[in-house]
Amino acid sequence: MSQMAVLVVYATKTGATEQCIKILAEEISDCTLCNIELEKPNIGDFDYIILGAGVRDGKIYKPIRDFIKKNHNELL
Repeated sequence: MSQMAVLVVYATKTGATEQCIKILAEEISDCTLCNIELEKPNIGDFDYIILGAGVRDGKIYKPIRDFIKKNHNELL
């Protein structure tokens, strides 16, 4: 069975999300991390996509919200 490529896209305001993502990535083989505030991934290159961001006052951190809106159809 071949490996499935996993992309973990995240945005972090205080660094807590990045800490959590790095712990998660240790458990996933063939995993690529992408801070959406620093780079724009080609999501079509991946089999699975995991999104990570903080939530404050019931709202997901804006850079991830924007990423989801922009890539909604491809993410589905």
